[in-house]
Amino acid sequence: MTLTTAVNIFVRQAIQEQAIPFKISLANETLAALKAKEALKSLQEQAAVNGVNNMSMNEIDAVIDKARQSRQMNRGQ
Repeated sequence: MTLTTAVNIFVRQAIQEQAIPFKISLANETLAALKAKEALKSLQEQAAVNGVNNMSMNEIDAVIDKARQSRQMNRGQ
């Protein structure tokens, strides 16, 4: 089959079905990777908005510990 024949078949089928005559989709792994990238980008944006994008893990842990201690003190009152 020549390229011209293949294109003609494709175009005729697309016109007849009023759609692309085959399913177009991303592979599951690719879709999962895209979702992971989107999630990471969202987390990075939120960190920048909250001013914590340059914090070390130790600094983040300290903030979490402080919040937990505060919550426990509030429950005790």
